[in-house]
Amino acid sequence: MFTWVCCTTGILFLQSSDGQEFQVDEDVAFQSITVKNMIEDTGAEFAVPLPNVNGVTLSKVLEYCNKHRSGALLSE
Repeated sequence: MFTWVCCTTGILFLQSSDGQEFQVDEDVAFQSITVKNMIEDTGAEFAVPLPNVNGVTLSKVLEYCNKHRSGALLSE
């Protein structure tokens, strides 16, 4: 199932390999260079699939990114 995301809201949805969807601010998601490149290449009209990351791991990554949202980009 895809989730419609309006590009002007600054909110994105990331979908883990086990189907969990996470609503995140654009600046948080863009801390990951991989996610940033995926969104720039394909857009974010639907949830961005992350097939190599399960929900538990993605949750922890997003928690870290939220705490460090004013910092530099994470290297992959």
